[in-house]
Amino acid sequence: MATWDSTRGMNGSLKENRIESSMQGVTLKVVTLLEEPFVMVAENILGQPKRYKGFSIDVLDALAKTLGFKYHIYQVGDGKYGVALPNGSWNGMIGELIGK
Repeated sequence: MATWDSTRGMNGSLKENRIESSMQGVTLKVVTLLEEPFVMVAENILGQPKRYKGFSIDVLDALAKTLGFKYHIYQVGDGKYGVALPNGSWNGMIGELIGK
């Protein structure tokens, strides 16, 4: 399969013979929060959209390349994974997913 380290990133391939479906033309919205070494902010060029790096980003890039999809990634507004609130709703990334 593949290995990952914080210096070289993804080494190897996620290619699997059993992958048959294509996501060509699909654009996914991906919610995240910063958590080293999984998702970190890459150096940003002034005026350019925020870029991310890390293990999860390398895996997402490899899957996107293999399956043919594109994605738009954004940070969750409250910076939380998510907990159930007294009123039954959720905050954080879980709240983002439930609300979509």
